[in-house]
Amino acid sequence: LFNSREEETMKKSLLYILAAAQILALWGCQQKPKTKADPAKGYQFGQIAGPSVDKEIAFYRKKTERNPRGFLDKISLAGAYLSKAQFSGDTSFFVLAEKTAQDSLKLQKDGNTGALMILASVNEARHEFGKSYELAKSVHDTGKSDLDSQSIMTSSLVELGRLEEATKLAEETFKAFPCSASLMPLARCKIAVGKDEEARKLLFRALKLEQPGERKLSARLRSLLGEMELRHGHPGEAGQYFEAALQAQNSHAPALL
Repeated sequence: LFNSREEETMKKSLLYILAAAQILALWGCQQKPKTKADPAKGYQFGQIAGPSVDKEIAFYRKKTERNPRGFLDKISLAGAYLSKAQFSGDTSFFVLAEKTAQDSLKLQKDGNTGALMILASVNEARHEFGKSYELAKSVHDTGKSDLDSQSIMTSSLVELGRLEEATKLAEETFKAFPCSASLMPLARCKIAVGKDEEARKLLFRALKLEQPGERKLSARLRSLLGEMELRHGHPGEAGQYFEAALQAQNSHAPALL
């Protein structure tokens, strides 16, 4: 079917192909396996738009204007102001959150744990940790304790230097609410007592559980990792974690330090 010249050409082509295959196989064996990307150095939900806090504020402002004695609507408006303050860094919204929560308490004092929790969050943001702890504890003592109240109690105890109490509460909180939000206070307790490696494991465990609607939490988890890297003399690694924190939530204060 083929003449001798064509057969010779085909043989040479086949030898070239075999030689090339051997070279590629050898090159592949010598390559180092690619390291798996660190999920903490990026934000996987960046393409998902977060909630519009401004629209939420506008909605509840109208509701409270129509029904000025609706204490639940005032709680919702105070919560929206609190979110705006946390996302934007504009402290004037903490003032609005505090006043609106106080107005809600004037309308309904008994059982108004939502207003108390907003006041606890505002005081925590102002570093008034004694007040934030007492307010969160007052919710805890009603028997209506939840993850938020126990988390604020834990973080306040850490800042007050009451580390044994904080660790015990953080462990109890995680048992009751096993999620990324309850792992962060426990990690903070470990950091406070110098157990950074244990804290790192907890933070990575929390990152595996993060959800799209938890941008503030996602940013804080990465900021804590960045702070640890800075303490251990790794500014490059720290910068990557801080950059990822900013991806999760713009103007996240710890990431801008």
